[in-house]
Order: sequence, then structure tokens, then C-alpha cells
Amino acid sequence: MTTRCLTAATTGVVIALAAGCSSPSLRAAEASTAYEPVLREVADAATTATKAQWVESSAGGVQAVGDGCTWFSRTLTSQTDLSNPPQWGPVVSATEEALRKHGFASATSSELKGGYTGVESGDERGARLTISAKGSTTLRITVPVSDGC
Repeated sequence: MTTRCLTAATTGVVIALAAGCSSPSLRAAEASTAYEPVLREVADAATTATKAQWVESSAGGVQAVGDGCTWFSRTLTSQTDLSNPPQWGPVVSATEEALRKHGFASATSSELKGGYTGVESGDERGARLTISAKGSTTLRITVPVSDGC
């Protein structure tokens, strides 16, 4: 099992093990087309539940991760800290329809690296959507891809 597969298996994200650990067949351009609409719809749903306003804080791209390539969406950031007080229940409820529409599992609460808290969701291609907070809140999607590194 590669490092990326082990990480996916231990984060609590619902991902089919075979899909998350096989060689990715998704190309970076296809990832952008497939996942940017998910990012926008989830951000809109989270806004409905929390009144958080999102701005792009970094562009997306592709980077080498372990022994493969990972596409990452642009990062959306809100100055609303959804962890203080915790607002994850309303976020999970509000984003469920958008996530399911795009083949993602319902989001689940997660303790993340560096003291961040948040919610995560995954799909059958190994994509991981994360909404994390500590002072501000960020929203981002990552997925293994076959090119671009």
C-alpha cells in the first residue's frame, strides 16, 4: 500500500480502497472540469447554513505527492471560523445534497493535522473534499491524477 493509500485509509474518509489505491486514470484537466463545480456548490451550501462568505485564497494545480500526482482545486477561504463555536452539524446537513449529486459520501467530522477541525468527504475516484477551520475556514478538493507532475 502506498503512502497516499495508507493516508486515505486512515483519515476516516469513505473511499473504496481499490479506487483510492490503484493507478489514477483521471487526468488533471478532467479533474478540474469534474471537481470545480463541486467546490462551488459545496461552498454555496455551506454559506446557506453558516453565512460564511468565500474568496479564492490560492489557485489550484498539480503537485507531486509521495509516488504520484495530486490535483488540487483552488482554495476558498472564509474569515468565518466555523470551529468557534463549532458549526459542523449545519455544514454537514447543508452540503449533503450537493455532495451526493456529485458522487461524494456525506461529510463527516474530522480532527485534522495542526489542530484544525472540520469535515471531510470522498468519492470513488479517491477525491477528498475538506472544509477545515482554525481562525478562518478553508475549502479544498484533492484527487490523485495520472499527469501534470
